[in-house]
Amino acid sequence: MSAKLEDFARHRSLRRHASEKEFTRKAPSGCPICGATPSRRHQPFCSVRCADIDLARWLNETYRVPGETAERPDEPDPDSA
Repeated sequence: MSAKLEDFARHRSLRRHASEKEFTRKAPSGCPICGATPSRRHQPFCSVRCADIDLARWLNETYRVPGETAERPDEPDPDSA
């Protein structure tokens, strides 16, 4: 019984320390595009310009999520229907 209590206390202590670390994380210090101080209105960017640059990079597929390419499902031919 006491071994279970000790294990529970150790587990509880580890969880408490892990949650404290989550709250002490620092926010990124600058705009991801140019490094300037982020504005509240365009967070995490410093301006609309930097936000638009980031959006354009996603739309042009400059940024990619790693992994295997998914195959697109075959679309039915509209002429055959």
